[in-house]
Amino acid sequence: MSKENTLLIVDDDITSLTALSGMLHTEYVIHEASDGKTAVKIAGEYLPDLILLDIMMPDMDGYQLFSELRNSERTAHIPIIFITGLSSEKDEQKGLEMGAADYIHKPFVDKIVKLRIRHHIQIINQLRAVESLSMIDPLTKIPNRRNFDSRMETEWERAVREKFPVSFLLIDVDYFKKYNDIYGHQQGDKVLCLIAQILTRTLKRQTDFTARWGGEEFAVLLPNTDSKGGTEIGERIRKNIEAAEIPLDDGSFTKVTVSIGIHTHSPKPSCSVGEFFSKTDEALYNAKAAGRNKVCIYSEEAGKMCGNDVTDIDVSDINIPGIDAEAGASLYSDELDIYIAAIKSFSANIPKTLGKMRNVSGETLNQYNIIVHGLKSSCASIGAEDLRERAFDLEMKSRAGDLEGVSALNEGLIKDTEELLTGIDEWLERFN
Repeated sequence: MSKENTLLIVDDDITSLTALSGMLHTEYVIHEASDGKTAVKIAGEYLPDLILLDIMMPDMDGYQLFSELRNSERTAHIPIIFITGLSSEKDEQKGLEMGAADYIHKPFVDKIVKLRIRHHIQIINQLRAVESLSMIDPLTKIPNRRNFDSRMETEWERAVREKFPVSFLLIDVDYFKKYNDIYGHQQGDKVLCLIAQILTRTLKRQTDFTARWGGEEFAVLLPNTDSKGGTEIGERIRKNIEAAEIPLDDGSFTKVTVSIGIHTHSPKPSCSVGEFFSKTDEALYNAKAAGRNKVCIYSEEAGKMCGNDVTDIDVSDINIPGIDAEAGASLYSDELDIYIAAIKSFSANIPKTLGKMRNVSGETLNQYNIIVHGLKSSCASIGAEDLRERAFDLEMKSRAGDLEGVSALNEGLIKDTEELLTGIDEWLERFN
């Protein structure tokens, strides 16, 4: 790690101050302060990359100093890690709700402290490199998909190493095509920019990350966040967007809503990021199917094996016409029990989807787009690649409003999907 990165350590306990400086001075330039007034002066003058701030100090405690640094335009952007000997979850929650980047507990464990600091410095350096790497979405001015993928890789590896959960939110603007048709694409661009601003304001921790996923979709990454925390953030985002008034050129206002899919997972070295994304996409589809303006969570129960033990079968035994079993099983790190559970879920749920696809018309084309999007994701989840590509083609035609193109291909896709379901059911019957 380059010594070009600087830290400010604020602690009235000289023993703690010396200990932290001693373990970190070989990697970083260190500034020290033993009181709040001095800390404010040093922070404003040197603009350190990261501040380590003790909570229990005389005159001005860590919370008060945190607020003062945040209220200064010059130092508001500097991430702050609280140092504390307190063990109360309430105290830690208070700091995180204020926007602290992390917590380091006393007594210090040399290796853990170094890893935590190194992680935050790595994120800071990555953010600084964003502009030069063209990783900002030009419209919304927030990170783009390429940037998100890079950040996800970093956080995924950290989650595997430190064994904590990661929550991923996928956000889609409801009826956005219709909004553009009514108000124009320029007004639609204003909506996307406003949503980007709301996402940025709603996320408080420095490690939280949002990006434009593509089109009218946004993504949020919440490291070290369990399902409950992810759901709370998702609901907060949904409410903030629903409450926002979007000005029109004539002085009136419009509103939009979003659907949000959430998946939380504690990854292991064998886990697939692609599978993680796919499950979040499934949750987003469920949010839309439930009527939109909803937050839906992917249930791990749907991915658990029900039925016979599969330890005595090989992937080559899954010989269902229309499915590449090896490709499908690889999505689940070759854990056949989970893959077979996905096949069973496909068999149970897709007949309803096919029923909704029938009798498509111009009036139902927008709803058809969502339904066939779900079919596409479901086909991808089991390795039915040919059907996935055809479903994707139909999704694009429906998004473009091509009713004639959709009608020409719709019945063929339904028929071939029904044949796949028959093959799955026959195989499952033999298997059971």
